[in-house]
This record gives sequence, structure tokens and C-alpha cells, in this order.
Amino acid sequence: MDKSKTDSQHRNRRISRFIDTFQSHRDHIRSLEISKSDAYARAYRRILYVTFLEALSNSVPNFSFASLIEKFSDWNDSNRISLPELQKVLQELLKEKGSNAEEEVPKPSTWLETNSFKDRFEKLLEWVETEVHKTSQRKISEDPFFEDFVQYWPKDCSGNPVCFHYTSEKKLPKLGPERFKHSHLLYGERNALAHEFRSRFGDFDGPDEDEDEPVYCPTENLLTGQQTLELLYPEKFLYRLCDHTLCNVKCYFVKNEIDPIEIINSNSRSYLVR
Repeated sequence: MDKSKTDSQHRNRRISRFIDTFQSHRDHIRSLEISKSDAYARAYRRILYVTFLEALSNSVPNFSFASLIEKFSDWNDSNRISLPELQKVLQELLKEKGSNAEEEVPKPSTWLETNSFKDRFEKLLEWVETEVHKTSQRKISEDPFFEDFVQYWPKDCSGNPVCFHYTSEKKLPKLGPERFKHSHLLYGERNALAHEFRSRFGDFDGPDEDEDEPVYCPTENLLTGQQTLELLYPEKFLYRLCDHTLCNVKCYFVKNEIDPIEIINSNSRSYLVR
């Protein structure tokens, strides 16, 4: 038998083995007996779903969590910009005053003012607030796509979107328009669930878990009394992401002759020398 054909058959068997394993994980997560009234148990299932997606992203070469979601999940809104999330960040950003001389990186508001960008971000905030308040029950489908939104983001002298450190922690990524994509916000939710055992967007519990799309939930800030819109990722939505992403990743492996088990083994060895 031709060696290339033998290699192909071997690789396809390993792809099937990989996919079968992940399908079993997906199905076991979904079949967990959890009461709808048990918010903590429902949170545990969310943690398992986002961990499932993270494991998949580690198995596909050159794809991050966010890019995996955009490419393979069939989530049409993943490339939209969350205006309510951008609104909250800009409000917090522009109200900051002063800077600490001992900080290597000045507070963002000081940096923006020093570099003559503050007025432009204030105008961006005005536009965002107008858009957010156009409807009383905002839907994610009303958020603009990245390509349509980026024209509103302030540009530097070279015409590139202004990016800057949001805090004095230089190790954190710079803040730019892509950080408000829903794909990136889902990754932020994954980090909060996996590393801090909490949701970025409020309590684990939320209204109407029968929803199968992310929703904005009106919430009152207990400190300020202000109404804000918080994102909720229903379990049905997370399951659908896992299901569609796994199916499309399988096709990608076969088409591009990728052995996912070889990648996993390589990643496992790399952990030993980090």
C-alpha cells in the first residue's frame, strides 16, 4: 500500500479518536443532572463548557480562543462590538484623574490627555451612549460589526486605531477596539470562570436560561444605583458553540491533514519546560 495513503488513514483514525473523545466530554457535560434553581451547579457547567472550548483552541494550530470562536463556531455575532461593555469602560476611563509618579505607566486618562486623544475618546463615548440608549431592551444583534465600528475609534497620526494600557500593569494586553468584540469578551468570561470562579458580568444566576443566544440583562449597580446592561451567556448557547465548533474543527483537521493528537502531545511536553 502507498505510504501516503497509509499515513492518511492513520491520521484520519487519530482525528476520529480525538473527535470521539471530545464528543463524549460534550455529551457528559450536557447530561449532568443539575437543578435549574442551583445557580452554583449551573456555573460549574458553564466552567466546563468554556474549558472545553479552550481545550479545542489548544488543539488547532495558530488559533487563539477568540479566533477559534470567530472561525469555527457559526456564531454570526462573534465579530460584533459590544457597545454596552465599551460604554462602561470608557466611562470608567474618562473619569480617572491624576497619576502616580512612581508608576511606570501613567493612568490611562493622563496618557490620553498628554497625547491629545482624550477629546476624541469623549466624542466616542457620546456616540456610544446615544446608540446604547436607542432601545430599552438592547440585543446583541444591534451591536455593530467590527468593520463598521472601527471608523469611530480614534486613530493615531498613521491612521491606526489608538491602543494603550488600560492599567499600570504592563503585562496586560493593550486596549484597542478588538478587545470589545464578543469573541474576546467570551474569552474574558472564560478567564473569570476558570481562574476566579465567578462571572465577569455579575452573578452566576440569570433570567430565562431557556435563551439560546447571549442577552443583555438590565442590572442595578449596588454602589452607584445606576442601571447597567450585563451580558449573560445561557447554557444552551455555550453548548451550541461547543457542538458547532467541534464539528467544524473536525472538517478543518481532515482538509488540512492535521493530527490533533500529535499537537496535544507536543503541547503536553512543552508544559514541562515552561
